[in-house]
Amino acid sequence: MKTISPGAGAAVNGFRTAVAAIGVGAAALAGLYFTHQTHQLSRSAQYTERFSKAMEMLADKEEARQLGGVYALERIMRDSPYDRPAIIETLAGFIRLTSPAPSEDAQSFIESKKSPVPESARAAFYAIARRAVNPGDPEIDLSRCDLRLLHCKDANLVGVNFSRSDLRQSFFERGNLRESYFMGARLDHVWFSECDLTGSKFPEARIGNCMFDDSVLDEANFAVADDITEDSLTVMKSYAGAIFPWTD
Repeated sequence: MKTISPGAGAAVNGFRTAVAAIGVGAAALAGLYFTHQTHQLSRSAQYTERFSKAMEMLADKEEARQLGGVYALERIMRDSPYDRPAIIETLAGFIRLTSPAPSEDAQSFIESKKSPVPESARAAFYAIARRAVNPGDPEIDLSRCDLRLLHCKDANLVGVNFSRSDLRQSFFERGNLRESYFMGARLDHVWFSECDLTGSKFPEARIGNCMFDDSVLDEANFAVADDITEDSLTVMKSYAGAIFPWTD
């Protein structure tokens, strides 16, 4: 019988040990993967349950319950990237449903400082406005909404569609409204302070007494906007490449 030298025996034992270690490591990795998947499924089920409960609250007729639904959805939006797009669209749809644009003959200037927008709709708007910037967010449709007398600071409203909405007497400070669309919107007495409105479009928007204090309007389009005057330019921070009714 051929004998195995001590060196060869050590090599064989080392190989067996390595194989055993690899087996243990693979089992550990498989266990970790299974645990992770189980955890993910559990979290997904929790989000689904939380989302369902929040939607039930949002659909309630009592405004207090609706508010609870809005805040619950906002928490899920922060916690679950997967559910974020659906929640943003849900909140926008809720605003359109509960705060439709007023009629043309609605009071032109509101003396009261209280917004006519329902509290739950305001909460939904602010939830959208204060969300973190995310390139994967869906386009936000806030067209034909009553958004009067809102007060927003540091809002993320990039690319929002405000077509035919009424934003009269609202105040936006340091807001990011790049590429937003204001077709036919009521912007009378709106105050944009230190906002970025680069590339935004204002076709047929009514801009009487709208202020753009220290705001950036580069590449903005006011070609067929109503009531904008050259005096409006004096308070803008910049308007390079912007188009105005008097532009050749």
